[in-house]
Amino acid sequence: MVFYFKARPEVGDFTIFMGLDKFENEELIKYGFPEDIWFHVDKMSSAHVYVRLHKGQTIDDISEGLLEDCVQLVKENSIQGNKVNNIDVVYTPWSNLKKTASMDVGQVGFYSSKMVRTVRVEKRINEIVNRLNRTKVERKPDLKVTTSMASLNEETAKKVLRQVEFYFSDSNLPRDEFLKKSISESEDGMISLALICSFSRMRGHLGLGDLKADAIPEDSVKAVAETLRKSTTLKISEDGQKVGRATEILKPEEVIEQVDIRTVAAAPLEFDVKLEDVETFFGQFGKVNSVRLPRHVADKKLFCGTALVEFSTEEDANKILTETLTYGGVQLELKPKKEFDTERAKETEEYEKTRPLTNSNRKNNAKPEEDYPKGLIVAFTLKSSSDKDSTEKNGTPEETQKEAGGVNAEDGEKDNKENVDEKNSLDGEEKKTEDGEKPSEGVKEGEKEGKLNAVETYKDNMDVVMREDLKILFGKFGTVKYIDFKIGEVSGFVRFEEPEAAHKARAAAVLTELGGLVVKNFIATLEPVSGEAEKEYWKNFRGSHEKFRESKGGNRGRGGKYHRGGHKHGRSRDDNNGGRPNKHRKF
Repeated sequence: MVFYFKARPEVGDFTIFMGLDKFENEELIKYGFPEDIWFHVDKMSSAHVYVRLHKGQTIDDISEGLLEDCVQLVKENSIQGNKVNNIDVVYTPWSNLKKTASMDVGQVGFYSSKMVRTVRVEKRINEIVNRLNRTKVERKPDLKVTTSMASLNEETAKKVLRQVEFYFSDSNLPRDEFLKKSISESEDGMISLALICSFSRMRGHLGLGDLKADAIPEDSVKAVAETLRKSTTLKISEDGQKVGRATEILKPEEVIEQVDIRTVAAAPLEFDVKLEDVETFFGQFGKVNSVRLPRHVADKKLFCGTALVEFSTEEDANKILTETLTYGGVQLELKPKKEFDTERAKETEEYEKTRPLTNSNRKNNAKPEEDYPKGLIVAFTLKSSSDKDSTEKNGTPEETQKEAGGVNAEDGEKDNKENVDEKNSLDGEEKKTEDGEKPSEGVKEGEKEGKLNAVETYKDNMDVVMREDLKILFGKFGTVKYIDFKIGEVSGFVRFEEPEAAHKARAAAVLTELGGLVVKNFIATLEPVSGEAEKEYWKNFRGSHEKFRESKGGNRGRGGKYHRGGHKHGRSRDDNNGGRPNKHRKF
């Protein structure tokens, strides 16, 4: 616990502080500021009292009024010294305090006795003490962090200056509703610097963790204020507590139009690309005002893969559009921001159409659109890494499936395991085996053995891709829920547990020189499944589960499989609902 006091206003804005006990004093000794001046009652036990001078000031700049406040406070906080008159108080710069391993907790010495000054205090002045106590504030600061903020290092100062200038720039302010509202509600057009320091990127630059605005250390605010005073586009209040634009902003609509004209959309970029890296890259070709990394339309937690780079001039932006640029080994597609906005508007419209209605007061009590997870599914196509056709390399479906203990037309597609395996659905109602797999109800023993033999048969065959190979491949990016694929086929689907895993897989595939992910002697190219295709996937997926539940009671026959080529065997299904066009399996 540290106690903070405000010195008399007429001497300036100065903070006087002291620790709660000897342990807190130890921390204050360790994490002091060059501007701190230390006070103590000479030859008596007392509190360690400090006053923090302004940057550039020294002990010689302490005024008589400020000195009197400090010595009265230290006298009042000495059990023995407060009882007697005519005591001496010593004071010296914090940098002159000497601490050795042999000293007790809270004990301190001096490097140079010549730097220690002494002042006689005749008596306690209650008026001063009472005034100081009325300003008393208790805090639990992280002294280590506070000290590191005393004077921002060069790298941190650059980041802080650029970040705050961006907040109030033409690039951001016209679109930032929160800042615009805060400024409009302020009489002087300035807002709290502590609030600015509480923004996530600023907290990251300053190492402030997750502190809220009212918990930002005062010293951190002052350090940031000193840095921002160097800006030509910002103004800082005299007390260093507020910040604002140095000039008024033009009409927001006009500013936004000007900014958009000199902004270029660049894609594709890695899902975890850093804003600073993008800025550095494009900074080679022109002065960059700002970089934005828009979120994905369907998942605000994920970067959409396109960066918006604003240049300082329209000429620089137009020049970049004529360049052929490669980032991370991939050639970038560059387009004006207006084209990006048009495409994004279409994506948003499509996404909104497929989103479930959540309003309970629907017109005519219309049935709500069915909800389903978004962004989990990725379609893949296998292409031979050699000049041969991929189907020749991967074997024909008939050959590989038959050898793998699979199915043929005569046995009515007995490998139709989907109804049981997919029973897991979204609600996980069915029981699982100990390893998390579904019990394959109704699958013949011979089929199981055939499948196990297939794994052993083709495990080392680089020209045959199995679900197990794909499981290992896609498992690098996150948990895989299902692989929809059969030996001998050249395309399928993978369903991840989290959208981020699907995004990572697609980004990794795009960024490879081969244009896809390597699996044995094949290249797997990936495409997202979204919009109507994604909706249809889940519709068919759930339809299969409903049919299985209905048939559970008596007839346990599974009927025929709806083959991808449209060929049916066994019991027919309703064409509208029927059998999924793409089979999904759990491994």
